[in-house]
Amino acid sequence: MSLPPPVPPRPADLRHDSGDSHYDPNIVSPRPHRTDNPAAKLDDLAPPPTFAFPAPFQGGGVPMSAPAGGPGTDWSPWNFSAAPRSPFPNPPPAPPTPAMPAHRPSPAPSASTSLTAALPSLPTLLEALPSITAPSLDPALKITWARDVFFLADRAHHLHIALTTPVGQAVPSVSDPIVGPMPLSALEPEIVQLITAAVPLVLLIAAPFPPGQPYQQNTQHMEACQAEAVYMRAVLASTGAHPQHVAFNPKAAFRDFESAARGGYAGAWFRLGRDYETFGDFKHAKECFERGAKLGVESCLYRLGMAHLLGQLTLPANTSLALPILQRAAILASLECPQPAYVYSLLLLSEFASIPPIPAQTFASLSAISAYPPPPSHPAQPLTPLIPLGSSPHLESRHHLERAAYLHYGPAQYKLGHAYEFADPPFFFDPLLSVQYYSLASQNGEVEADMALSKWFLCGSTGSGAGGKRMEGAFEKDEGLALTFTQKASARNLASAHFAMGYYAEVGVGRPASVPDAIHYYTLAAQAGNADANQRLEVLNSSNVQPKLLDKGAHEQRLERTRTMAQRRTEEQPMSPPYQGEVSLVYIQYVLVQFTISSLMLLAPCDAPGARCDAPCREVGNSLKRVENCLSGLKS
Repeated sequence: MSLPPPVPPRPADLRHDSGDSHYDPNIVSPRPHRTDNPAAKLDDLAPPPTFAFPAPFQGGGVPMSAPAGGPGTDWSPWNFSAAPRSPFPNPPPAPPTPAMPAHRPSPAPSASTSLTAALPSLPTLLEALPSITAPSLDPALKITWARDVFFLADRAHHLHIALTTPVGQAVPSVSDPIVGPMPLSALEPEIVQLITAAVPLVLLIAAPFPPGQPYQQNTQHMEACQAEAVYMRAVLASTGAHPQHVAFNPKAAFRDFESAARGGYAGAWFRLGRDYETFGDFKHAKECFERGAKLGVESCLYRLGMAHLLGQLTLPANTSLALPILQRAAILASLECPQPAYVYSLLLLSEFASIPPIPAQTFASLSAISAYPPPPSHPAQPLTPLIPLGSSPHLESRHHLERAAYLHYGPAQYKLGHAYEFADPPFFFDPLLSVQYYSLASQNGEVEADMALSKWFLCGSTGSGAGGKRMEGAFEKDEGLALTFTQKASARNLASAHFAMGYYAEVGVGRPASVPDAIHYYTLAAQAGNADANQRLEVLNSSNVQPKLLDKGAHEQRLERTRTMAQRRTEEQPMSPPYQGEVSLVYIQYVLVQFTISSLMLLAPCDAPGARCDAPCREVGNSLKRVENCLSGLKS
């Protein structure tokens, strides 16, 4: 079986440290107040709105990128509905506190060839439960354990909502807080057992800092684990997920987020920024996001990047400022916040519908940043363009798309399944990888992935790969599975799934043929807006004694022809590793210009009286020859 390049996880020792300005991982391929009592307003506010991220396209083309709308609309990366402006005075300067990492879940090590990152293990967490509740255990270890428990519980809650929400209704993304009690009866008993132990544990560690107390009234030093515990308590109060332990209280949550942020928990700056944005205080929202961005919080970087891109938070739209920040957020994308990698890949592909397509030359003319704000550049330090030499927007997009899928982001997994099914460059035709990614997306609630799997199992895979070679992992058709996945999508009121259920009932796929059942499902499809269903209803409800039924074989042949064309594209222009990235002439010219500028800066000391310039001149000359040789090879 052909496999994509390995997708490495984020470095295990990564810390959001304000002193570390050189974190720039070379990833090969592959979730956020002020003190003049603004919290008093929170009791009058409605629950915070949920966010909506780009969803897969419902059709045969390339998956959709983002909701329609231009830079002047109110669309935001989280579909943020700002409340009326409420002018607040500036918060007092924060006392210096040590930067603490916005901790991530602690998955067990996994094989580098895995398509997805390992998640915290329920058996492991349950096994550790007796020792975790021991009073003598280090509180930092208890918080690490509780973090993983909350991560799994939130993930299960989001998945439950995704699988039970009809198509067309808003579903919170994986990084969005869900307001309201957590439906414990719908979760696994093991998760409920862990939550029952984790919440009191966190509240005990945060107890030295009373809930809702302004940060200035805290008289004792806040340890790292205490800051994170206060943050967790704030999340519980802001959502009301476990009202039997922490009541829904936005006012107390606001104060706790502030205490956690100023106490050193970096991720809390994002939640503070969100609260300010809800108030309409964009100035202080931006300040909070900038504080978090300086500490490497990916959600803060992403929010700032989108604000620069779309002209939000009172910032002018500026693509040149936005792209390096978004690229940095994509590199730092995590299990808690995988969206930046996905959205950045859409920007590279010009599939982000909220703005006009960004030319490849724009990406090539901008340099990556290793910290926020970018450190001053040095003449001797080479700049890394957003599209490195020898790469292309499509190849860079693959890099980030695979990372988002690796981090369990359903829309990215669906898009990869689509790419491997239809050989969208730079991907090759691979039925098994397509099914694997579609399966992952289906498990993460992507209803279109269910329909894609149904189509795969309707026909199966012939097992013929590029060049006519037999591919490993070929699979036979399975009409039972095809019907099962369509039933799953139909249960969520997907119009195309209703139509497919009608078709399966009409011709007998995975079940006996039944015209009355077909009419039932075609009626559901028509009510959901499927135009083809109306045509089938006219035929089946006609006065003809024997209406003309659909041809099962003809439909399967159309599907097979589509995949045969994708296979031929792979044979005619192989996209499997090693990748042959095409470099545009504009990009080559950009590299030459950048090299010329660097050369002139190296020669600057020659202007000094009595300075000898032989050595730098020789070095520039030698470097120029090497670049010319490299570029001539590319042009040929």
